[in-house]
Amino acid sequence: MERLKKVIKQYGRWTDLAIYTDRIEAHLSTDFSHAVENAKALLETIGKQICNSKGVDLGATPSNNAVMKKASLP
Repeated sequence: MERLKKVIKQYGRWTDLAIYTDRIEAHLSTDFSHAVENAKALLETIGKQICNSKGVDLGATPSNNAVMKKASLP
């Protein structure tokens, strides 16, 4: 998690996403399903920002899988 926090700090536009890492850590031992949901939300948000920066159209309501697939295309 520390490595992820460093990457989030490195990209200034992602600093607001640190709340997700805090939530993930807080729920790991008490409610794992909440930790997983926050991890999914974090990945989806980063994927959407990557797509926006590349000018990739995601459509009206993209699924998490679609966002991740399009974000990882060269």
